[in-house]
Amino acid sequence: DSVTVSEGTARVSLSAEVLSADEDQQALMLIQLLESLRTVPALVSVQALVGDTQMVVEGELPDLLRNPYISASPLVIADGQPQRFTGGELTPLMGAGLAADPRVPALPYDDAPGRPVALDGTDRLVTLPDGNDTGMVLAEGTDLVAPSIDRFGWTWTTPRVSDGTVQAYQPNGASSSVTASWLEDATVRALRISRDATRALVVRENDGVVQAEVAAVMRDPDGRPVSLGDPVVICEMLVTAGDATWVDEQTVAVLGTSGADTTTAVHLVTIGGPTTVLPAIEGATRVVAGTGDRSLIVGTEDGSLYERNGLGWTLTGSDVYDPTLPG
Repeated sequence: DSVTVSEGTARVSLSAEVLSADEDQQALMLIQLLESLRTVPALVSVQALVGDTQMVVEGELPDLLRNPYISASPLVIADGQPQRFTGGELTPLMGAGLAADPRVPALPYDDAPGRPVALDGTDRLVTLPDGNDTGMVLAEGTDLVAPSIDRFGWTWTTPRVSDGTVQAYQPNGASSSVTASWLEDATVRALRISRDATRALVVRENDGVVQAEVAAVMRDPDGRPVSLGDPVVICEMLVTAGDATWVDEQTVAVLGTSGADTTTAVHLVTIGGPTTVLPAIEGATRVVAGTGDRSLIVGTEDGSLYERNGLGWTLTGSDVYDPTLPG
């Protein structure tokens, strides 16, 4: 009831607390409201009201960060080391460095801070070599979840059995323990940070019940992540689940099973909307996306690599494992 739409204008009633925000913050509120309501048919503008008074912002509204376009070739693990997979050809990186058993690498976004990382086995997170730098150990833990790198260069992971926190690391080793009390005693299947770095996608299991959820990322004034907000469930149809990734601003992809089907499939979940189940892929263990759901890539436990092709999948590689794209 706090939002009404008339003649193309949405009127949103806000509390008096917003008046304490400065002009820049109020401008961000208005553009975020407009973006949140943009799917409303024939919506042209948004008015924010405190009581009967309209909140007015001088000048143009700011531009919001958009979903970045990702055009890079996937990084894979082949012959025991990280390699670029381009047009069916493999190009080694600088090597595995400290990782004797490199797995599930993660890449920073183009023109953004960060450093390629990988798990070494299941219990160490390491940076990959860069020039004469052989890398460093960022974290040690028990059965770590595949890492995710946000646009500020923080690498996120957590032990699969959660103690109510997740961990974030800078390439120089600085770390932050991120409070997520709602995860305590859960088994975390996947953790991925959205491309705008404001939301965390978490797939978890509690007492045999699997859910995919999204939670806000809270940061301090220096940009250090400090906590995850209360989660919003976006998919409850999963029976089992594994990896997950962001596809765009409103869509995530989750590997798992649902209904009576026992073969793993990609579930395309629209936040606040329907879920579409794509054709199943036997032995699927890893899913990543470039730009949009047509860019989906799936890796399997036997080293097969599949790319989205129309309504199905095309086999594009073999003996390559753990494909990854920035994020």
